[in-house]
Amino acid sequence: MKSLKSLSTKELVLKLKKLTAPLDNDGKISKAIDFSLSLHAKQKDRQADGPYINHVLRVTIRSILLGLREPEGIIAALMHDSIEDQLQGLAKASSKSTVGAGDPERIAAHAIVSLFGERVLELVGHLTIPGWQYALDPNGKNRCYVEHVEKLFNIHRSVIIIKLADFLDNACSLLDLPTPDLQKRGASKYQPVYSLFIIKIQTGLLPIENAPETLAELKNGLDDATKILTTIID
Repeated sequence: MKSLKSLSTKELVLKLKKLTAPLDNDGKISKAIDFSLSLHAKQKDRQADGPYINHVLRVTIRSILLGLREPEGIIAALMHDSIEDQLQGLAKASSKSTVGAGDPERIAAHAIVSLFGERVLELVGHLTIPGWQYALDPNGKNRCYVEHVEKLFNIHRSVIIIKLADFLDNACSLLDLPTPDLQKRGASKYQPVYSLFIIKIQTGLLPIENAPETLAELKNGLDDATKILTTIID
């Protein structure tokens, strides 16, 4: 079986549509896939020289493989970086672009609600890194990132599964960064979160299904992250 990272955008979309078909009773997941493809169409991956949408698709697929079944959660996975990266695109999608003029995040929130509902906005809001954190120095950003992930354990299993899938995809893509210095900076961000997830697993606090295929997906992802983080840090 080909790894998710080796799949093209077209292959990822086909795989995602196959996985979500039994859960997409009202067609909203299919609508979200198409919207996400359009929203991120021109965006390049921050870590690799490729289409950013592949990251979004891989995170959504892995979330499902890790046990995410809530339709709104799957849509939130597709939208998980939208407020951070695509405020302008969301503003264009808003039917009331004048609402909250001068406040792009409010307009973006309106777009998400109008397209997919309040529940999706709630989940995306929990997954979004606050804009003010981008002004911090690297150590401050890394500390806030760990705190951000830690807080999610008190919210809902859907956001934890999505954040775990997001972490695994980002950590397993670190070697795609062009220089050793960037790889080490990335590893310094993700190593503490890796340790946090390991602690949650060991203490039985990771809210995933105890199904063989789910546990196998988790093990494979963590094994890959371990190898890459160890390679970079050592």
